[in-house]
Amino acid sequence: MTEGQRPDGRIVTGKLVRMGADEDAFDREFWRAVPPEKRVLYLWDMVLDALAVQGNHDAGKQGLQRSVGHIRRP
Repeated sequence: MTEGQRPDGRIVTGKLVRMGADEDAFDREFWRAVPPEKRVLYLWDMVLDALAVQGNHDAGKQGLQRSVGHIRRP
C-alpha cells in the first residue's frame, strides 16, 4: 500500500490488487480506518460526485426524500 500527501493537504492512498485476489480487502481496510463520523462525510461527497457526473448541477441541494400522505376516515 502506498500513501502520500497532496499539495492541497489531502492524503491519497492506493494499492495494486491482482485479479482473483481478495479485491475487497483494500476497501475494508480503508473504511475500517476511517472514524464513523467521517465516513458519513466521505459517503456524502461520493453522492455529490455521482450526481455531478450524471449532470445534476443542483447536487448541493439534494437531501432526504420526503413523502407526504393524508388519510381520511369515513
